[in-house]
Amino acid sequence: MATAKLLRQLIKTGTEGNHEAFKRVSEQLIQEERTKNHHLLANDLERILYGRRNSTVPLHSMLSDRLPKDKERNLPLLQIKEPVRRLEDVVLSDENASLLDELLQEHHRAEILQSHGLRPADKLLFCGPPGCGKTLTAEVLASELGLPLAIVRIDSVISSFLGETAA
Repeated sequence: MATAKLLRQLIKTGTEGNHEAFKRVSEQLIQEERTKNHHLLANDLERILYGRRNSTVPLHSMLSDRLPKDKERNLPLLQIKEPVRRLEDVVLSDENASLLDELLQEHHRAEILQSHGLRPADKLLFCGPPGCGKTLTAEVLASELGLPLAIVRIDSVISSFLGETAA
């Protein structure tokens, strides 16, 4: 468990209604749990502290009518879906778990980065053989960040743009 000092501060700032101090102490508590290698607890606490996108209309349904389409067959070039798999649903090596953890922390603390003129990573490139977990990892990241998952339909993209250069 966390130190008694942090718990006292957390309860004190919460009862006083000091939101900034509450957030700061909560982040210290989360960091302490991470140093103890209690990553699941730390992730749960982060999710509670920062919350998730909450909308009555799923974002993927709002985007579906505005997706680019294949000119020949009128098929969408992207598939948008609501991610369902969470970080605790996947088994990762320590190295990959650490990389995902760093990326999620960047996004959860975006305002701190922005105060230093930086932004969290917003573009990722996954590479590897089929079945290694590229799409699963993207789905987990989308789920943890409360974002929709956009999957490029290679069959539509290739048939749509193949031969257009020559034309």
